[in-house]
Amino acid sequence: MNQFQAIQPSILLTPYIKQYWFLMLENMPHTSQRIVPTGNCGIFFLIHGNAMYSSSHRDLSPQSYLYGQQNLSTQINFSGKVKLVAIIFQPTGAMSFFRTPASEFIHRKIAIDSLNDPQLMELEKRLIDSPDLQKSVYWIEQFLVKRFYQCDDYKTKRLSEAINLINQGKSLISELASSVCLCPKQFNRIFTESIGTSPKEFTRIIRFQKTLYQLQRYSQTTLSQLAETNGYYDKSHLIKEFKEFSAYAPHEFRAICDPYSEYHSLFRSTFIDCL
Repeated sequence: MNQFQAIQPSILLTPYIKQYWFLMLENMPHTSQRIVPTGNCGIFFLIHGNAMYSSSHRDLSPQSYLYGQQNLSTQINFSGKVKLVAIIFQPTGAMSFFRTPASEFIHRKIAIDSLNDPQLMELEKRLIDSPDLQKSVYWIEQFLVKRFYQCDDYKTKRLSEAINLINQGKSLISELASSVCLCPKQFNRIFTESIGTSPKEFTRIIRFQKTLYQLQRYSQTTLSQLAETNGYYDKSHLIKEFKEFSAYAPHEFRAICDPYSEYHSLFRSTFIDCL
C-alpha cells in the first residue's frame, strides 16, 4: 500500500520545523516526479529503496542528505519499494540546528555521512531501526531538541518578521530591511547566510508558490488575473517565471497535473504529481 503522512512538530519546535514527512511506496514501477522550489531546506532519509536519480544534478542522490534552497525544478526517478522520512525546516529553521551557514547549502544535496555529525548519523540509524511512525517522530524530536543550544532566537525572530512580510506580498528590499532595523546591504548578507538564498530570490519563490496554489485551486482564474494578484508585471512575466521554477507553462501544468489537495498541501507544493 502506498501511503504519505505529514506530521506537525511539537509546539516547542513549530517556529523551526514545518513538517515531518513519511512516504511509503510498495512495488512501484519506474516513476518520475518533479520537485519545485519551496523556500524551505530539509533533510531526507531514504530508509529503504534504491538511490533516486536527480536530473538537475545528473547523478544519484545520496541515500540520506541535507538539501539547501533550490531555485530550479528537478526530476527525480525511482522504482520498487521506497520508504522516505523527511524533516522540512521553516525558512529560518536550518540555521538553528547547523553551524554551517545555510548559504553554503544552496543548490546542493550534501550526504549526511560527509558532514562529520555523529548526532545526525545516530538519528539515521535510529530511523532505520524504528518500528513505527510514532517512534520515528520521537527520535527526530529528541535529536532536534538536543541542538537547541545552537539557536539564535533574536536572529530567528528578526528574519521571521521579514519573511512574514514577504508572505504578505512585500518585495522591496529597502522596506524589508527597514522592518528589521537593518540597512539593505546588511539585510541581504544576513538573510542570504541564514536562509540560504538572497531575499530577492526568496520573494520570487514565494510568489511562484502562491501562484502555483491559486492555479491548482481556482481553475477558472485567468493568467492575467493571477499576474495582477501576485505582483507580476504582466501575463508574460508570470509565464516566464512559472516555467523557470516548474519547467511547465501554466496551461501545461493545468492540463497534466492533479488538482490541489488540502491534505497534501506542503507535499504537493514540492512534488508535482503528474498524470
